[in-house]
Amino acid sequence: MHLPIILAGLLVGPYAAGAAGILSPLISFALTGMPSAAMLPFMTIELAAYGICAGILKNTKIPNVSKVLIVQLTGRIVRAAAILIGFYGIGTAVKPAVILSSVKIGIAGILLQLILIPLVLYRLKNADADA
Repeated sequence: MHLPIILAGLLVGPYAAGAAGILSPLISFALTGMPSAAMLPFMTIELAAYGICAGILKNTKIPNVSKVLIVQLTGRIVRAAAILIGFYGIGTAVKPAVILSSVKIGIAGILLQLILIPLVLYRLKNADADA
């Protein structure tokens, strides 16, 4: 779910991508039961942060790879903060170790995003120029 939300932010802006970031995990949970109910609020917050941050960076004059990296870091920091607040503030069942494990598990996805999103944006930009 991360890749399309980041891509949406870089293409359509923060409002639509933020809404997509909120709705996509909710729809996925309703249809498939994933993410788990315990992780649903944290993933919703993380994906909303991805969409909003990517949308804010949409028109900045920095390389797309840098935009994706900034978005990834921001989203992970927001998710980590949400997990810590949930764990220490309201005592949910999610442990802070989830933060590190989610990064370890997601390394392949992170690399895929860093490669594919800039390539897709490049191809779309060139397709507009050719049309």
